[in-house]
Amino acid sequence: MLTNEIITLFPILEGLSKNGLNLINDLATENRIDTKTELIFKGDPVSGAYLVTAGSLRVYTIDLKGNETTLYTVLPGESCLLALNCVFSELRYPAWGSVDLVPTKLITIPSVIFKQLYSEEPAIRNFTFSVLSARIFDLMSTLEESMSLSMNQRLASFLIRTANHEGVVKMSHQDIASHLGTAREVISRLLKQFEKRGLLKLFRGSIRIISMQSLRNVHEIT
Repeated sequence: MLTNEIITLFPILEGLSKNGLNLINDLATENRIDTKTELIFKGDPVSGAYLVTAGSLRVYTIDLKGNETTLYTVLPGESCLLALNCVFSELRYPAWGSVDLVPTKLITIPSVIFKQLYSEEPAIRNFTFSVLSARIFDLMSTLEESMSLSMNQRLASFLIRTANHEGVVKMSHQDIASHLGTAREVISRLLKQFEKRGLLKLFRGSIRIISMQSLRNVHEIT
């Protein structure tokens, strides 16, 4: 279960004792989830701590109008804050978690085992605190953007964060709209305005950023 590749993704686990390693290897499960698949729904019980080893897990909310807004994305080497909170609080999951763009692999450490490891293993306690610190920052950033930035500013910020090293965002307009909690038509209109300004180039199913600095400087487009 905990191969050298996985330990490289989660280096903090190198500090586990032999007994801790054995518990995870014997009792954790590894799953592959296909794209466009819901992993967990709001109100579901949480089976344990999720460690993403490949792909990504999108955690989001849905408002009364049915609009989705992404809270954060769990990437390889990361874990889900809300799931960890449910492990300790024994509450049900307060959001939705899905695999959207690429098949995803994750390890689930059962709740009772994770709590045992937390009490016995400093490495697990450090890992839990690191997840807490990182995700609180993500959640506060999302809240701040939704309250203080215009939609075109939020879109520019999202494109910058999501682009790969070549400046390409491999997402449809609908996918982006779902992340930002708005309508596809709004995103399409703003992207076309960005394109007219020479900030990016639109393709079917992807966007190539031409001027990253200009996107950072976006304030408002009318």
